[in-house]
Amino acid sequence: MLALGDSSYEFFCKTGVDFDQRLEELGATRLHARIDCDVDYATAAEGWMASVLNELSQRTLSATEETGLAPAMAKTTALSQYSRKNPFPAVLLDDIVLNGRGSSKETHHYELSLEGSGLKL
Repeated sequence: MLALGDSSYEFFCKTGVDFDQRLEELGATRLHARIDCDVDYATAAEGWMASVLNELSQRTLSATEETGLAPAMAKTTALSQYSRKNPFPAVLLDDIVLNGRGSSKETHHYELSLEGSGLKL
């Protein structure tokens, strides 16, 4: 589990923690220990992803050797031309203020259009 959050909030990475605990209760097996990532998550997330992909690769090789079957995994992920350093110029579709009247905070929910980006979510 890679949990994303903002450490300035009280429930930092709470959803990731909750999912991780629930999956454990249901008997799931972790490929990698959960990490909690703050706003600047890229380096930690890349390291976590590399570890998970390595573990999956090892498990696939092991399963292939045990069964004699060829792995059914094919690389389908294409690298995007967009990144943190080269962001896609998305169109803002909606801006919803999440805080109630009188709140000392101002938190927004933004909805963006990725049309034309080639990005798949």
